[in-house]
Amino acid sequence: FLHPYLTMSALFTNKLMIQYDDQTPVQLIGPLHIQTPEFELWTQLFLLLLLQSAFSAVIGYVVYQVVVQRRVRNERCWFSSQVSFGIIFGAVLPITLVFPFFVIWWLQIENRFLRMSLSTAPTLCSLRLLEAVAGFSPVGVETSLRTFVIYFASNCQIVMDNSKSLSHPLPLKSNTGYLRKKCKSSLNSFVFLLVLFSICAPVEFILFEERMLPNSMSHNIYELFQINHLLNNFVAALILQSLLTFGCEVIGFLIALLFHLQTHLVFDNPVLASNSAANFWGERWNLLVHGLLKRSIYKPSLRYGYSRTNAAMMTFLASGILHEYVWLIMFYDGQLLVSQELKVYEYFYGKSILFFGWNGAIIMCEQLLFSTQSAKKFDVLIPRYLKTALVLLTVLPISHLFTGDWIEGKVFAGYMVGFPLLSIQTRNN
Repeated sequence: FLHPYLTMSALFTNKLMIQYDDQTPVQLIGPLHIQTPEFELWTQLFLLLLLQSAFSAVIGYVVYQVVVQRRVRNERCWFSSQVSFGIIFGAVLPITLVFPFFVIWWLQIENRFLRMSLSTAPTLCSLRLLEAVAGFSPVGVETSLRTFVIYFASNCQIVMDNSKSLSHPLPLKSNTGYLRKKCKSSLNSFVFLLVLFSICAPVEFILFEERMLPNSMSHNIYELFQINHLLNNFVAALILQSLLTFGCEVIGFLIALLFHLQTHLVFDNPVLASNSAANFWGERWNLLVHGLLKRSIYKPSLRYGYSRTNAAMMTFLASGILHEYVWLIMFYDGQLLVSQELKVYEYFYGKSILFFGWNGAIIMCEQLLFSTQSAKKFDVLIPRYLKTALVLLTVLPISHLFTGDWIEGKVFAGYMVGFPLLSIQTRNN
């Protein structure tokens, strides 16, 4: 009975806490050197994603039986309703939220990037659970138990085929062209991320000198708009976007390869291609979580009589709370450490809520500013690259509230160990 439990633990004996300076570069050609990556990072990451998919499938099965089936049977019994809500909010949701902390304790995970990856199942399952309770699951996912479980188990959202020829929507099958496209985008993301890591890792992801640490809460107004601060935040945002894009593209590729299913795009180059704050957060950044928040928080809020403005602010608040939970997983101590390599990292609670609250307010101001016909005509005249720059100026001054902990908390460094970093070594080095 304990054999799988012990075998899994044995695969996580390498804590992957290697620093950049600890790695010895190997010469490739002339002064060009490469650092040998820790392949165990990818093994452990794959196992954690597999474990989370299995856990999510079980949660999806329970939610389907308790929530979806009850709605299909059109049960309106008060007692039955209370029992369902009791099971969902008294057992299923708490178990879902506790799951990553159990895995950290079980496998003694110290690498903070791997910890971050453990937030995938609880965040997606929680929001999918809420949308199912509210009756706003995506079209087609509730048509059968199999489809619903696939929806829950997937770390990306499966594309549904809504063809009129079908009696009900089914997951859209992938083909060779789609598989080739996903493979190409995964490789492009990997190369871009490798270049960023190779440039930024030697200077601990701080390219330009600043007086304050990237995770500081003590920047004054002048320091928030200093060019070095803005450039450092831009680079950190670019790394974060590339990191998440690469992960989502690889997962999408694996789903297409193993299960022959298509998945929705998650990141659409928001840092370099957005033309408004609403476009950045609503149409380009993490479209998976955006859609879940829209169906689990925004739409139910409108149903209960809240205005669009209040519903939007509640959604951004929920997003902030969700990210606070992710931060808690990444930097959880809990007296579980088995080595002295992982130092306790103290972070400030509330930074994610503050960050997303600010961006919610920016979108509200943007909507008010461009609500008139004359403002819309003026908006057409602004070049796209200038719009992108203006959007970034609304985010970058305080984006260290989001990315600073990824730098100082060694989350980027925890992912970096899996990459074959390139460097130029001279005799003077």
